[in-house]
Amino acid sequence: MKAAGWILAAWICGVAVLPATAGDEAGLRWLDGGFAAFGGTSATWRVEASGARIAEGHVAWSLEVGGGVIARREQSVRLDPAAPASVEIAVDLPEGRAGVVAEGRLQVALLDERRQPLAELEQPVFVFGRDPAVERKQWLRELDLRLFDPSGETARRLDELGWLHRRIANPAAFAALGGGTLIVGEGCSLRENRGLMDATIRAAEGGAHVVILAPADGVFAPPAPAEGRPGPVALHFYGPEFVRELDKRFDMLPARAAFRLGGTRVGAEVAVVSEDGWAFVEARWANGGALVLAGPGLLETWETSPVPRHLLVRLLEWTTAKQEKEE
Repeated sequence: MKAAGWILAAWICGVAVLPATAGDEAGLRWLDGGFAAFGGTSATWRVEASGARIAEGHVAWSLEVGGGVIARREQSVRLDPAAPASVEIAVDLPEGRAGVVAEGRLQVALLDERRQPLAELEQPVFVFGRDPAVERKQWLRELDLRLFDPSGETARRLDELGWLHRRIANPAAFAALGGGTLIVGEGCSLRENRGLMDATIRAAEGGAHVVILAPADGVFAPPAPAEGRPGPVALHFYGPEFVRELDKRFDMLPARAAFRLGGTRVGAEVAVVSEDGWAFVEARWANGGALVLAGPGLLETWETSPVPRHLLVRLLEWTTAKQEKEE
C-alpha cells in the first residue's frame, strides 16, 4: 500500500486515527492558519510533527479539491521529543470557475518507522477567485458606490478590481448621497477628519448605506435620537467571529481597529482602539439607512489572501440588503 493513500485506507480497515491532544505522546499541529487561498497560485501550509522518542517517521498528506485529489506527497521526518519537526506542504491550486468557490480537504497523517499511524489532521480548504464580484458588475453599479479615502490606498484596490465608484473629497457632500453606498477607506483618522462621523451618521439617517473600514483613531458618540433627527432602530456590537457569520469559509483577519464602548459625564462614547474591543459596530434606521464600522484590516493581506476582497463584498451585501431580508 502506498503511504500517500494510507489516510483513506486506514478508515476502510477500521483504524480510527484521532488528532493528537495535549496528553498524547506523538502528534501533529498546524503551524499556520489561513486555509482560504487564491485559485491558480501556489499555496503553502506547515505542520509540526512530534514524537515520544527519537525515531524516524513519515508525514503523508493529500489535498482534494472539487471532488478529486490534486496532490499527495510523503516526507520522512526525524521525530525528536526535544525538537519537533516542521513539514512544509506546498501545492499548486487549480484556477477554478469564475464566481465559484471550490471546496477542498487537506489530510495529513503521521506514521512511525513501521508505518503505523500516530496522528492525523484534517482541514477544509477553500479556493477563491481574485475578483469577488466577477459576475456581479450590475449589482455594483446599482450600489451607486462612492468613496472617501484620503490616503488613496483603498481607491487603488477598487481601481485594480475595476469597480466603478466616485471619489468624495469633502464629508460635507455625504448629505447628498440619498440611498447610495459610501465606503470610508481603511485607516482614515476620525480624529484628524473632524466631523466625519457626524457626516456619515447623517448620511445613514437619510437612507444611505455606509461602510467604514478600520479607522485609525478617534472617539465618537454612538448614533442616538437628537433634536429633529431620528435615532437608529437597531445598534449592535459584534466580536471578530462575525467574519465567519458573514461567510463560514473565511479565515480570521488581523485586527487593525477595535471599538470600545464607554461613557463620560455627557453620555456614551465609542473609542477606536487597537485591541480589546468590539470588531464591528452596526446601526440601522427605519428608512433602510445603515452604518457599519469594520475593524479587521483588509489592505495588509489583500494580495496574499482572498478573504479581504471577498469580505468587502460581504460587508456591502450585509449593509445594503439586510433590511430587505428582514422585511
